[in-house]
Amino acid sequence: MTLSGNDAPWEGNTYRISIYGTNTVLIRTSNTVTTSSAGTALSQQWKCTKSDGWLYFSACTSATSGYTFLGRSGSKESKLTASAKSHAEWEYFAPRKHPDGGYWLYNKVGSSLWVVGEDWKVVSSDKGVRIGFTRV
Repeated sequence: MTLSGNDAPWEGNTYRISIYGTNTVLIRTSNTVTTSSAGTALSQQWKCTKSDGWLYFSACTSATSGYTFLGRSGSKESKLTASAKSHAEWEYFAPRKHPDGGYWLYNKVGSSLWVVGEDWKVVSSDKGVRIGFTRV
């Protein structure tokens, strides 16, 4: 499966979120996130919603338990997780198009925006990794 990684995140659409330029996608496992090769599993699909100007990404956990939201665990410089049943500040995201393709994905930390970096960790520096969004 080839991922374009250049689809603009937009509310109401569903995406595979990847490391831009690879077929390595973000998947939800239990209450955490990890990576896998792109496929068709629902755990690789993230629904984009919008509230108060922020984007949120949620993964379906099962037909009975509903969705959990992508966010950070609450502490600064923490890895992304997918355990929240509702969205709050830790689940606020703002993608920004990168000139070399893909996006930098920012997360709200207090009054600042921190970028998603290596190992899906939210960091305060400009050491982000390019993230790809491919519409399902």
